[in-house]
Amino acid sequence: EHRLSPANARALPPPPPFAGQSHLVTLDWGAVWPARSGLVLHTVSARSQWALQIARALRTNKSIVNINLAGQPLGAASAFDDGSAEARCEARVGAELSAALRAHWALEWICLDSASLHDEAIGAILGAMADHPAIQHMDISKNHFGRKAARALTSMLTQSRTLSELRLVSCE
Repeated sequence: EHRLSPANARALPPPPPFAGQSHLVTLDWGAVWPARSGLVLHTVSARSQWALQIARALRTNKSIVNINLAGQPLGAASAFDDGSAEARCEARVGAELSAALRAHWALEWICLDSASLHDEAIGAILGAMADHPAIQHMDISKNHFGRKAARALTSMLTQSRTLSELRLVSCE
């Protein structure tokens, strides 16, 4: 079993293989790990670095139409206090992911089910999707909502002209 700790957090997997100018249309990377590979990201820093690598790769590939990142450890594993290091890390993750997703004008479907994302990150992602020109289906189930995410959700629901399906199962 591979484990990342603060001492070896820089030993993250290489950048995802979909980076670059490929013609990849569907990225189905749901629940690949930690469940199957045994890779466990214990610190929020390691988790946020993984999420930032995914965001960077997404920024370089504009052909993806469908993204499934269900179960990927993108956010903090547990609740945290506003203003904490965990909150700052996850806010950065939300900002980077939202910028990457906003740049994907071809994106029609995204699943972030069980990504361990919290209020600010979910709010940033929903904000980016509010005026997205193609997004039709979104699943953000089993993530953590607060006021920011709720406001962004309201805005997205009133602004989106393309969204036809939104899954919010077991959101706290």
